[in-house]
Amino acid sequence: FVPGNVIALYAGTNHFLRMSGSTVGFGTGGKSQDCLPLDWNSERFLVVDAGMGMYALYSITHRRFLRDLGNGTIGSSDCVVCHNDERPRADESFDISENNGLLGIFFPFHQQHISYCSSGLKGYPERKVGQGWFNFFQVVQICGFEKVAAMNRIQG
Repeated sequence: FVPGNVIALYAGTNHFLRMSGSTVGFGTGGKSQDCLPLDWNSERFLVVDAGMGMYALYSITHRRFLRDLGNGTIGSSDCVVCHNDERPRADESFDISENNGLLGIFFPFHQQHISYCSSGLKGYPERKVGQGWFNFFQVVQICGFEKVAAMNRIQG
């Protein structure tokens, strides 16, 4: 999990985390973590250094940051971010934890961990356990910073 890398987050429900405009959820299921289709751009995120040991995830396609909206809701930035060099706001910055190679996400602004099950993604003050809930994602490396810089030049 390195700033400048493009990644996808694979859930234990056989789905990739997906941003579609202001909505964040899961894409079509049934894909293995090794089979992210080339045309699935909404599942790709740029890892951003948010400062003070925190990170943010930026969707190059939708030009928004992943965001903790509070009240258990995970979404994206209110408005389009002009460039990924813009600093993410407090509710777009998170801390990570690792567990056996898997990644957990915690948003300190609203004191919420991302937890999910087959029916969706939520933020909770503590990690949700039992009954099909998951708290960690598999990080799937897509490309490094050099390729992102080239993509940004092409997209203008």
